[in-house]
Amino acid sequence: MVMKSCVLFLNGNLGIRVLLHILESNKFDVLAIVLNNPEKRNSLYLHKIKEIQESHRAEFKIIDFSLQNRNSLFETLETCDFGISALFGHKIPASIIKVFRLGIINLHPSLLPLGKGADPIPWGILLNYAQGATIHLITEAIDAGPILRQEKIHYNISMSAGDIYEKCIESLYRQFTECLFPWLEGNLTPKKQKSEKEVDRKSVELENLRILSGEEIGSFDTFLRRIQALSFSDGRSPIYLDETGRRWEIQVRLSAID
Repeated sequence: MVMKSCVLFLNGNLGIRVLLHILESNKFDVLAIVLNNPEKRNSLYLHKIKEIQESHRAEFKIIDFSLQNRNSLFETLETCDFGISALFGHKIPASIIKVFRLGIINLHPSLLPLGKGADPIPWGILLNYAQGATIHLITEAIDAGPILRQEKIHYNISMSAGDIYEKCIESLYRQFTECLFPWLEGNLTPKKQKSEKEVDRKSVELENLRILSGEEIGSFDTFLRRIQALSFSDGRSPIYLDETGRRWEIQVRLSAID
């Protein structure tokens, strides 16, 4: 395969693994790494990217995805073949998407077309969706592009959203390494997504659900799903607000007996 140029839109540990895979393959010219705005990423993330850049003697640009830096991104993209987005926290506009000759693939932690947009795993638990991981092409509409590959994730009520997230990340990385070269070589045909009506969920809605009070009424199954959905891998847990206004962290452990 002729060496192709790429730009990586990265966030999280998955983004680090994608970058290492691309650099260590020695088959790509990485033009730039695009990062979330500083307020949307871990404070040490830029340092980690620079460490990798130095250790691999790579010459890519590092760009914060902001209005101020869009011009430098366009300069980088003049002759770019493809892009990869891994947990990137910003919508990539059509004016940037069209610059990539082969397109941009996105690593998304849901079984599309279910779970479009932000926080797909907790919303999937709350709405009782199937969970999964999908590699798809980016289009102007959020998480609506043709699918290259996807895999269903099996889970049970004892697993938190954080547990399911980790399984999704492993699936995404494995699928990515398996489908990247077939896609670039034209041996993997993207499949159009089925039409599904999706509500545009916002992170603040999920955050508001973290506070439970004693006055709430619902089934025990609904209660467990809410606890499951709002327990994250970064240590955040749902909160019980008692009648005095005191806040209590909720942690539930379930063990199968058969």
